[in-house]
Amino acid sequence: MATKKELETELAELKIQLAELQDEKLARQTEGSSEDIAKLDAPEEASTENAPTYELPKLVEELTGALEDHPTTKTLLLVLGVFGAGYLLGRSR
Repeated sequence: MATKKELETELAELKIQLAELQDEKLARQTEGSSEDIAKLDAPEEASTENAPTYELPKLVEELTGALEDHPTTKTLLLVLGVFGAGYLLGRSR
């Protein structure tokens, strides 16, 4: 069994280690925040590899194709949609 004096010295050592770790963490946070600010100040350095790329003609073609096929494949849904739109327009007046 450890004596009181041994426990107190170990506790003091652990407090010193904890303080050192907290200082290192604070230093890393301040370095990180200054790097983030530098990135915000320099937008030309921002990477565009994750930016979505859309091809408008391709999207329009897909949309019109889906809309052209829709009335022939799901007639009941089309009728309900037209009825719902008419009902909403009628109730708005």
